[in-house]
Amino acid sequence: MGRIIEGYWDCAYCGTKHILGRNRNCPNCGKPRGEDAVFAHDAPSEENLVEKPEEVSKEADWHCEFCDSLNPASAKFCESCGSPRSDKTYFQMKEEHQKKQEAAQAIASPPPPAAPAKSRLPLLLLIAAAIALIFFLTRPAKADLTVQGMEWARSVTVEEQKTLQESGWNVPSGARVYDEKREVQTYTQVLDHYETREREVEEEYIDHYEDVVVGYEDLGNGYFEEITESQPVYETRYYTETYEEPIYVTVPVYGTKYYYEIDRWVFEREENSAGSAGESPYWPELNLEDNEREGDRTEQYTLTAVDGKDKVYTYTCSGQAEWEKFHVGDTFNATLSGNRIVQIQQ
Repeated sequence: MGRIIEGYWDCAYCGTKHILGRNRNCPNCGKPRGEDAVFAHDAPSEENLVEKPEEVSKEADWHCEFCDSLNPASAKFCESCGSPRSDKTYFQMKEEHQKKQEAAQAIASPPPPAAPAKSRLPLLLLIAAAIALIFFLTRPAKADLTVQGMEWARSVTVEEQKTLQESGWNVPSGARVYDEKREVQTYTQVLDHYETREREVEEEYIDHYEDVVVGYEDLGNGYFEEITESQPVYETRYYTETYEEPIYVTVPVYGTKYYYEIDRWVFEREENSAGSAGESPYWPELNLEDNEREGDRTEQYTLTAVDGKDKVYTYTCSGQAEWEKFHVGDTFNATLSGNRIVQIQQ
């Protein structure tokens, strides 16, 4: 059983505060506590802790329905008006009184009308304006341009067949093995033995239990009883324990490594040719040796053009056929992006 704390109540008639729970009547105006009485308590102290809790009733006061006063549970008749005892307790009276106050407050203060929903139109307009600005700044522009220069470039790689010496754990197709050896291919960890070790270990354990106050029960008669729970109190203890630690060693893993010769085509050189307008593109002449072959061919055709303000733009043609449609001095309409020609209107 928890300790008993004496609470207090306030007089609704004269406004006297903090009247001890033992007092049924206000010491200032003499009025008995009635339906407006609400019991409260301070933190436990020497002043409000009851020395003999067994003498305090655990039953709530009962409410007189004739004079609205509260009476101790032991009274069979109202101590204010003499009416016989009713079944309504302090808690029932308190619940009814609270409902009456809430109903009266709802009538006196109806809920405010709901605020109209904020229009999202300004935000949508702002987003639309931002999108329009971005589109305006990044949109492709169109302009009339004049061809100022035309360039072409072609290149051919030449590969040479060489006999290379290589090694590996596998033999590729076409290779000629001239040696093989047992060599370390990788390493692995292998359990060798166990060794006994010691380590310090800490452990939490329950040392004892303590009653902890977790709340207060209103007895409905000017007193409160502590609600306690038995909670464990932990302590830490340390001890040394032994354990077996596995010890690993690094062991090489052997494999057969092959040494071989293999014929491969490798890059030897690049032959280039280039020119400008008025010169027909041609591939560079290749003088191949017996152990050489032609590799990849690449070609690029570009032109430069200027607008009326002499701003220079570049354009890479799709191929020779498109490039040959232009001549220096030709004027054409193009879609631009930055310093680049995106599309040409033929």
